[in-house]
Amino acid sequence: MDVAPTKKVFNGFSLASSEDALSLPITEARRRTYVVFSLVALALVLRLYAISLYPLGFDEYGSIWEAKLVGLNWNSIIYSTLMHFWVRLGTSEQWLRLPAAIFGAATVPIIFKIGEKLGGWRTALVAGLLAAVSPFNIYHSQEVRFYSLFILSWASFMLATISYVDSQRVTRNRLLVLATALILFVSHFLGIVAVYAQGGAAFVAANTKRRLRTALAVTFGLPILIFGLPIIPFARNALLHLYRLYANAGNADVSASRLSLINFAKLAFAGYTFVFGYHVYPLRLVVVIPGLVLTAFLLGYGIHRLWQQPEWRALPFTYLLALIGVYTVLDSIGGRVAVGVSPRHVAFLWPAFVALLALGLSSFRRLIFQVLLVALLSINAISLWYGWQRDWTYGVATDYRSAAAYAETWANKSSALIGDGRSQDGIDFYFPKSIPSISSPGPEGQEPSQAFTFGRLIMVTNDWTGDSRREADELLRRLSSRFTCIDGRVEYPMFEYVLERKPSSDNPGYPLISDTGQLRQPLSFYGVEFQDLRLPISVKVEGVQFQVVGAYGLPNSEGSGYVTIPLAQPAHAGKAIMLTDVVGLNRPQLGQTVAEVIVESKSGAVNTFPLRLGRETASWAEQCQPNAECQTVFQWHKRLAMTGQNSFSDAWRDFQAGLHAVALDLPPGTEVTTLKLHYLATSGHLYVWGIAFPAESKRY
Repeated sequence: MDVAPTKKVFNGFSLASSEDALSLPITEARRRTYVVFSLVALALVLRLYAISLYPLGFDEYGSIWEAKLVGLNWNSIIYSTLMHFWVRLGTSEQWLRLPAAIFGAATVPIIFKIGEKLGGWRTALVAGLLAAVSPFNIYHSQEVRFYSLFILSWASFMLATISYVDSQRVTRNRLLVLATALILFVSHFLGIVAVYAQGGAAFVAANTKRRLRTALAVTFGLPILIFGLPIIPFARNALLHLYRLYANAGNADVSASRLSLINFAKLAFAGYTFVFGYHVYPLRLVVVIPGLVLTAFLLGYGIHRLWQQPEWRALPFTYLLALIGVYTVLDSIGGRVAVGVSPRHVAFLWPAFVALLALGLSSFRRLIFQVLLVALLSINAISLWYGWQRDWTYGVATDYRSAAAYAETWANKSSALIGDGRSQDGIDFYFPKSIPSISSPGPEGQEPSQAFTFGRLIMVTNDWTGDSRREADELLRRLSSRFTCIDGRVEYPMFEYVLERKPSSDNPGYPLISDTGQLRQPLSFYGVEFQDLRLPISVKVEGVQFQVVGAYGLPNSEGSGYVTIPLAQPAHAGKAIMLTDVVGLNRPQLGQTVAEVIVESKSGAVNTFPLRLGRETASWAEQCQPNAECQTVFQWHKRLAMTGQNSFSDAWRDFQAGLHAVALDLPPGTEVTTLKLHYLATSGHLYVWGIAFPAESKRY
């Protein structure tokens, strides 16, 4: 292996000190200045480019509220205080996200200096360049959140501790370490873990061999205290109480969850995002495999090179212990508070990650160094490109801009918006103020009387939790007594439905679309399984054009496997066309009857049809076979779902999901008055995406 000599890699800490820098030739000092300014300029350009490509996310609205009400969340009170004055000067997406971009760009020269301290000029250059183009840091520099400041605070603390160990431990450096540690404590509630990770390594580095045993005891004893204390029930309850009280998390679910493979998968994914950011789909193997192999190799080589510096041998171990502790202990005992223990919560590892990469890369001689650098920068560039193309996103990136434009096209003088609590912030920020907004009705059983005064409602809900979906289902059910859903769009978890008031309140039935015979069916709010399906879609079955805007799931959110759908008017129909699929069925068997379709006619006749797996319907992960009664009429790419503790059947699978249609022949002269569905399977769900009763003359 062609590797640069150790002396060239670790070319002396004194080269990086301010005193020696003054003695450098003017040309050398200018070169360093130009390089640093160029790196900062590059970082700023990349953080400002497409800064408003993605609309504001749910947590960003929380930051805006916390900026208006300083003290609402003591988690990063510094950021909230700054934003308290910043929001008075403007509220556009670009303006609100600008401080995070500035913090991100300001991190680059600090990481440059860390690289210079650890490995000299070449390491500094690589570290600064990797920090400037990092997809992970750019992502956090383009959101109205405090994580960019958290990373900056951590990088400052890391540099302060390295300078302290490298110096003669003068009072000024001690004060700098203390000041940056205090800032880090109030930058994030995991600041104490971050201080341990770097502070423990610095404690070992600063001690002589005589005190090494004490240093190691402190370094490896602290994580036992930090991660062991919350395991004790009374300590856990006290800490969670403080978190809910001072972190604006009063409604958080604090029930504990089991330690499982999901914890370790999330740990691995944190490292994945450090490499690729949040917009590279993990199964893009052509990019992912080379990127992970190259990064792992350089990271390992960087650790190997760091091991040659006795002072900092403990650094990789303290960081690793901190990472494992967060994901195996805090993620479990925090329960649903910790559903979001995602890569952003361990962002304090990122500066060290970049420094170790730079240290490993800068160890090679010129040709290999250049090849590896180009390869690493290419991975970063591809990752950024995927983000700009909006190819995939870890988590939720709800497009409220499109939702607002959609609402505006359907709004008229008798329209009103009705949204749940989670969607209200997005409605207030993006939706036209000309459309009146009404609050959701109260508890179950209370009539939504205010909604009944409008001729058209635009209902918006944006929540994936089970309880919230049940509440939304109940609201939609109550509204259906007076309103009919005439259109909609779904970009999970956002559902947006247009509800038109029925001509008569005495007729609770569901009408047919006159041109196609499609039933304007009841709808429910389905789960994360369908997060990759964007609605509306159009499909053609037996000559009938379906406009699919949603689905009704059985069992429903209340656990009932029955649904009765009365028609507004009897329909002369020759067929009943069903568009369905089955999700989550345990041990499915070909030919198994999963549901029954019951068609009642005006004459009193009742026709019952089975929905059998592989015959009249099929799993969403399968296609109807050529000899089956059903046919697969629409498919979409179901990607693996990074759902953490909210995992579901097939979450980790990647496949072409499908909707399946079947035409059930009705006796001649049937006038359909009521459709009933009965789910018979003991597991899973049947989703009904479309129902049609084409006129009897329409036989194909």
